[in-house]
Amino acid sequence: DTIDLETAIQMKKAGCELVSIGVESGNQEMLDKINKRIKLEEIRGAFRIFKEAGLKTLAYYLIGLPWDTKETVEDTINFAIELDSDFASFFAVAPLPGTTFFEYAIKNKLLGDAANGKDAGSYKDAFCLPTVRGHNLGAEDIASLQRAAFRRFYIRPKYIFRRLLS
Repeated sequence: DTIDLETAIQMKKAGCELVSIGVESGNQEMLDKINKRIKLEEIRGAFRIFKEAGLKTLAYYLIGLPWDTKETVEDTINFAIELDSDFASFFAVAPLPGTTFFEYAIKNKLLGDAANGKDAGSYKDAFCLPTVRGHNLGAEDIASLQRAAFRRFYIRPKYIFRRLLS
């Protein structure tokens, strides 16, 4: 929400090649619930600026926020495709000890439904396999939606063609 074209151009001139951006969600309600304090239109604008400046982009998304539904995750996947960053990563949300989210997960009994029978307290595969369930999605749902996000983002003719040309 603070980038402008002049700054992005200066970044490129200084040798910056790639900008990583924590988009988190393509659903405004989810962004509001995690106190992201940014609007989807501001995110769109930032990506336009980075592209115009010739910078590559890597966008990070969270799958399995406590309030996520299949529809809100679908919004996130569609937003990722719309932004068309050079790279994208879709992480299963992990409530790490010491964070507000960890306290929220304990208070709301969201731990304990980890994928593949793993203990909820295990962070060995955090961000890859769900360590928590949401209010609307179980760990298996989150894992399935995460796989779908990667497939839908990366297995697109436009994306594949652009990568082959780069």
